[in-house]
Amino acid sequence: MDEDTRVEHLWFSSDVLVLRAEKRLFRVPKSILAARSSVFRDMVAFPQPTDSETEMVDGSPVVVLHDSAAEVEMFLTAIFDSSYFMPPPAPVTPEAVLGILRLAHKYDVHYLQLRALQHLCIPLYFPSVREHCSPSIPDHHVYNGDTDKARCAYYIQAITVAKEAGALWLLPVSYYQASSYVRAHLLEAAEQGADKHVVDACLASQIHLSRASGSIYKFLSTPSDTGCPTPDLCNATRFDELSSYFDGCGGEEDLCPLSEWDEEDGWTLPLCAHCLSVAKTTHRTAMEEIWDRLPAIYGLPPWSELQSMKDTMMAAPSAAE
Repeated sequence: MDEDTRVEHLWFSSDVLVLRAEKRLFRVPKSILAARSSVFRDMVAFPQPTDSETEMVDGSPVVVLHDSAAEVEMFLTAIFDSSYFMPPPAPVTPEAVLGILRLAHKYDVHYLQLRALQHLCIPLYFPSVREHCSPSIPDHHVYNGDTDKARCAYYIQAITVAKEAGALWLLPVSYYQASSYVRAHLLEAAEQGADKHVVDACLASQIHLSRASGSIYKFLSTPSDTGCPTPDLCNATRFDELSSYFDGCGGEEDLCPLSEWDEEDGWTLPLCAHCLSVAKTTHRTAMEEIWDRLPAIYGLPPWSELQSMKDTMMAAPSAAE
């Protein structure tokens, strides 16, 4: 009679691993965790110390993780509960996405890292300015305490975690979004522990965003050409709108050049059909120029290189496999 064959990758030992993060303890199947993570696989390959100085819980030595207890709980739950962290467009909290991405990268759990990046790409990566202004997929993140302060802190944290994970293609939009908030929110985030270098970069970029907002309105300062049948009326309309813009200069809207004059709200000016067409073309060109310059404002590679990085990283095989 033929002997039964063990399916090795589905033959788990009964051993458990006890992990400590801050004041929380977790007891999880050692072999399953090792199968998911090359870091934990290497960790459990070595005999665990059992001397008198080693902390023991239920007869097992405690492995201390120098990570946030809340993030470790979300990370381990995502590994052991397949329904907890589903692929997009399943709703997720920003805290879960960023915490799981940070630890999935640190402990080399490739499928969770990939899933977290897929979630983040929806609100933070767009192949063009047109898709940024009119995304085809709505943001599915469930924000707790959805205030300007909370959103600002989220974008700053997203920058920090994306850097740790090497996901540089997420940075231009993350930086842009964080930089669009008022100085007080950025400084408060720094006081609450946000990366000071990130906050400084956001503050330094605000002058560039403000200047870019001015270029968005170039179509208002361009006189009608010979194709306009009513130049006096169209020029007066543009002048009045330009005056209104200058009256409001220095406001928060000056920090959001890529969100101004969208198709629904911005094109109600009483211009002739020719001038309206020219205005839209001029505006679209200005938006594309700002979008193209966005990575450079934050010292990042151009969009083409960032896209290549994204393609490579999202397709990379797991080191744990």
